[in-house]
Parts: sequence; C-alpha cells; structure tokens
Amino acid sequence: MPEHWESDVDFVVPSRALPLLADIQRSLAEAHGWLLVDIIEANLDARYAVLAERGNPANCIQLDACSNYVEHQHRLAPVGKLLTGNSTQQNGLLTAPPAVEAVYLIAKTLVKNGTLISRRMRLENLLKEDPSGVELAFQDVVGSTNRRLADWLATEHEEQSELAKRAHRRKRFGAGDWLREAWRAVRRIVQPSGLYISVFGLDGSGKSSLLKNLSPLLAQVFRRVVSFHSRPRIFDQPDGALNTTPHDQMPRSWIVCVLKLFYYFIDHWLGYVLKILPAKICAKAVIFDRGFEDVLVDPARYRLHGAEGLARCLAALLPKPDITFVLEAPSKVIHQRKAELPLEEIDRQQTKLRSLAKQRSHWHMVSANQPTEFLTQSVADDIFQFLADRCAKRHPTIKS
Repeated sequence: MPEHWESDVDFVVPSRALPLLADIQRSLAEAHGWLLVDIIEANLDARYAVLAERGNPANCIQLDACSNYVEHQHRLAPVGKLLTGNSTQQNGLLTAPPAVEAVYLIAKTLVKNGTLISRRMRLENLLKEDPSGVELAFQDVVGSTNRRLADWLATEHEEQSELAKRAHRRKRFGAGDWLREAWRAVRRIVQPSGLYISVFGLDGSGKSSLLKNLSPLLAQVFRRVVSFHSRPRIFDQPDGALNTTPHDQMPRSWIVCVLKLFYYFIDHWLGYVLKILPAKICAKAVIFDRGFEDVLVDPARYRLHGAEGLARCLAALLPKPDITFVLEAPSKVIHQRKAELPLEEIDRQQTKLRSLAKQRSHWHMVSANQPTEFLTQSVADDIFQFLADRCAKRHPTIKS
C-alpha cells in the first residue's frame, strides 16, 4: 500500500472475479512473507479478508471486496454501476469517478443512517466535480423526486427521512437474494469465522500480561474480543472480591463436590451455546483465562476432592476451544514471581498440565520463561498460523 491505512480498504471487482480472490490474496501474501488468516462472507457478494505479516502479527491489513454492493438485506448498487466510468489514479491506486462514489455513499448512508447529513460535505464536493453524473446516481438510489440532490442536502433531518424510505423500498432484497442470504447464514453457523481460545498457566507464569497484550492483536482480525475468567458465569456474576489464598479453604464434602462439578459443567455448556458460539458466528474472538479442565489441574482452588474421574468424563463432553495454550516455566521461576504455592505443588500442577497437553491435539505448550513481548509474539504466531490453515481448508485453491 502507498501509505498507512487506519481502517479497512474497500474495493470493487467483477462478479466473476470474487471467487478467485482467495487464491490471488493467498499467493501474494505468501510471496511477501504474509499470511491470509481469514476470509469472511460479511454480505452477499462480499469477501472481507485479513492478511498479517508472518512473524509480526501486529502488522495487518483488511481488504473488503464486493461485486454487487449489499448491506442490511438491501442490494444498494449493482456491480455494473460501481465499475462504470473512467477511474483516476491517486497515490498508486485506482479511485472511483464521482458518480460511482456518489452511488455508493448515498445508498449506504441512507440505508444505514437514514439521512445524508453525515456525508453532506463530501457529496457537495462530488456535485461540483460531476453535477449531472452525481444527480443521476442520486435518482438511481431514490427514484425521481421533485428536488435535486443539492436541494435535499440543504433540508433538515426530518425531511431527509423520506429519502431513506424511498431507498429502502427500491433496494430491498428479492426472493432470490433472500434464498442466497439464508444459505450464507447457514454457512456462517456451520463454519463460524470467530475464534475460541483458552490459556492455562499457574499464577506467576505471565498469563495476565499475555492476555492483556494479545487482545489488541486479535482485535485487528476479529470484530470484538470477549474475555472470560475460568467459566462463562451464566448463573452468577463475580462479586469483585479477589481470593488470593484459595488453597487455604477446607474442601467440600463429596456430594457437594459432585453437585458443584455438574454446576460448572452446565455453566460451561450453556455458556458455549448462549455466549461463545454466537460470538464465533459474529466473527468475535473469545478468550478464556483457564477453563473447565482447571478443576483437574488445581482441584484445591475449587475446594474439590475425590471426584477426578467424574471431572474427566464431564470435560470430555464439553465443546473444545479451537486452540489452547499452556504456559510453563521452571517451578523456581514461578515461585520467585508468586510464592503463593509450595514448589512441590507447582511441580505437580505443571506435570498435570503437560500430561493433559499430550492427550489433546489442540493444546500447545509455550515457554513462559521469556520476556512478555516474545511470549506474546510466539502465541500470536501460533494463532495466526492456525487461522491461516483453517482459511486454506475452507477456501482451497481453485484448480484450473
């Protein structure tokens, strides 16, 4: 790109080229040491792609391509309108002529915001560049009115709401579009674009610093980053009091332990259905600090004992994160950072985490005995590689 971009880059391609974009973007990314980490079908006839530099995940670019311009179940502008006219070159990029930009801005603004007030200055400039072309673009969106675009731009908010109603009526989906939209929705549910990760590690392993640094990196790829501590908490909310000595409390009775395990299990299951899966479908990243398996690693924290077999069975029945990271460091290093547990207990918990990681293919062991920035880089690299591999499976190379 000729300059730094603070937002995504919108561009238009012919309809026949839209299915080919994944191959083109992936090959270009790999040629320059980048990764195509995600492609989201945000709307009909649209592909939102995210590319990240390999080894430097903080360097990302978002490319938002469409053929026909569709928004909020409205076909706002056909690709034929968007690719007409003579494009001009600016900073090495081909930019749309005034009439085409006007179609895009008027349709999008009316459907989303209901008025043209927020785009008044830009539309007035476009009118100066091409008065007749921009006026025709305006009529294409709202139909014939007894006022010119310049007159409408000078009216108040209430009057402009009539334009939004006209645009909604003229641009709403037809039957074929609704069928395609339903099929797109099914694909988004079956193959959600979001990510579900969990991070395990003893207090003192650098887990909190990692999670703090990881969120802004994931925010470049996903619509939002949602964080949970230990469990989804469907039935309760944290009381705000931090228990710094959980191991000093007496274990519960066996029957209470069993009931508590089922409580945690139901909380996680409902949390996945009601919070995690909807977030993934909406292209959000979900990060768990610990997870259900923590009852296997550190039962004393939850005042549990004598129910490990039941805990293992329940853990096997829960939906799994896409990727899980386990932070490990020499026990003496963890003890120096936070001397809340004796060395023997730190050794035991880390041994248990390593054992769980060997049994689960989606668990990754990561050395926490390194500066936070390198730890964050290592975890982010693994996440972005996972996303790139997932993207390649969902959008395989088209054989010619």
